[in-house]
Amino acid sequence: MASGDEGLLTLSIGMRVSPEPAGIGLLRRYNVALNYAINKILSLNLK
Repeated sequence: MASGDEGLLTLSIGMRVSPEPAGIGLLRRYNVALNYAINKILSLNLK
């Protein structure tokens, strides 16, 4: 079924953010890893 948001990658993550530096560092590492994985998938030029 077609929609106006067709082709957009939507990701929603629900997690409790801790104010500790270790928690913030973990979120940054997760963000870097997620961006890397998405860029790798997009670079495959799948049709």
